[in-house]
Amino acid sequence: QNNGGTAAAIVNATFVAQRGWDSPLGKTFDVRRDSVITGSYTVAGVVEDFHYDDFFDPINPMFVTVVDEADYRAVALRVREGRATATFADLEATWKRLYPDVEFEGYFQDAVFDEAHAENAGINRIFVFTAAMALLLASMGLFGIAAQNEARRMSEIGIRKVLGATVASVTTHVNRSFLVMLLVAFVLAAPFAYLLLNALLDSIFEYRMPLNPVPFALAFGVVAVAAAATLATQVRRIVTANPADVLRAE
Repeated sequence: QNNGGTAAAIVNATFVAQRGWDSPLGKTFDVRRDSVITGSYTVAGVVEDFHYDDFFDPINPMFVTVVDEADYRAVALRVREGRATATFADLEATWKRLYPDVEFEGYFQDAVFDEAHAENAGINRIFVFTAAMALLLASMGLFGIAAQNEARRMSEIGIRKVLGATVASVTTHVNRSFLVMLLVAFVLAAPFAYLLLNALLDSIFEYRMPLNPVPFALAFGVVAVAAAATLATQVRRIVTANPADVLRAE
């Protein structure tokens, strides 16, 4: 509706914040294009910010108003459940009958959401693949270090077993240094990982949930399990070996 020569418009919260209005209802504003005023509007209502474009983009100031029929570009329909496919086919047939030379560009809204979710799923797969490769390389390096360390301490382990050391005590003694290194590495790496992940996510997503300690704790748990499995392959071979054979080889 017109209000004293201006059209009514509904604006979002960002629009109000940008203008610095405390009481936006009834305020007027002009829309300019190339320094020329193309329309004047009066604020008839304010809505909370919502995504009307790509989810990766920031929410910009926005207003909604009624335009002339000549400016209509799209129509949105709410269809009863179970009638979506049939209604879409009827719309397409009607469009082709009325406008045979213009391509029909209809689509379902859930397809738009699916596309956005697929993009997020692609980013998630990249993160998972990168983390898996890093874990694999770290496990390979740890396996090599463990193999060298345990080969160097074969005679020590053999003597401990001869003196009555249990399998559990030998395993703990051999792997204690690795567990300490793993804990120290986590304490040093966690803050840097937090900062880097924040920077990376901020560069991708305009709006996101804040990071919490749970992913870091899970990551440490996965690395600890992978390290334990890697070390276990070496420890099992040593603790089950005959001490006499080990000392004789030495």
